[in-house]
Amino acid sequence: MFFSYLLISVIFSLFQEKSTKSIYIAKNDWHVGIIFKIDEHLISNIDAVSNFKYYDFVDIGWGDADFYQSSEDFDLFLASKAILFPTSSVIRVQGYALPVVQIFKYRDYVFELELNDLQYQKLCEFITKSFELDSANAIIISSQKYNGVVKFFSSVHKYHVFNTCNTWVGEALEFSGFEINSSKIITAEHLYDDLLSIGKVIKPLLD
Repeated sequence: MFFSYLLISVIFSLFQEKSTKSIYIAKNDWHVGIIFKIDEHLISNIDAVSNFKYYDFVDIGWGDADFYQSSEDFDLFLASKAILFPTSSVIRVQGYALPVVQIFKYRDYVFELELNDLQYQKLCEFITKSFELDSANAIIISSQKYNGVVKFFSSVHKYHVFNTCNTWVGEALEFSGFEINSSKIITAEHLYDDLLSIGKVIKPLLD
């Protein structure tokens, strides 16, 4: 009886469909972010997403605190400071209440990656560990824009020329189990080249 049960269990596990979740890596001007479809699993694993539970998708990115939270116009002084000196950083989260293809419309390039349960869990873990916590172990809102559609949260990491938003995304994917060398990723083009081997191109980078 035991061996019959064991055999049935093995056969069932072999044919059981493995669940996967899609995420998107997208470049938008000077920054690269990770786009997630919002569900209860994501909300329960990344505290900041609870601020966006009535949206369909969130775009999560990381960068220099001053440059990332400045105006939409390029600021040479802030950009230079971020590159030349280790600086404080923030995590940017933006909610979207529209189809994901509409989000892609204004991105410079987009990749789709499929993650199994363990990879997805590890990715959420990496992002969660990037948030700075206050004395009550709560995430810290640094600022917000557009009536809360965009929120910035304090991060534990330091930003510098060898640790950019592209590096952060590379580290997140490497931590999740993808074969990618984040230490060699500085620019968005470096990240793009590595994503070609692990993801599906949704919108290519144009010369």
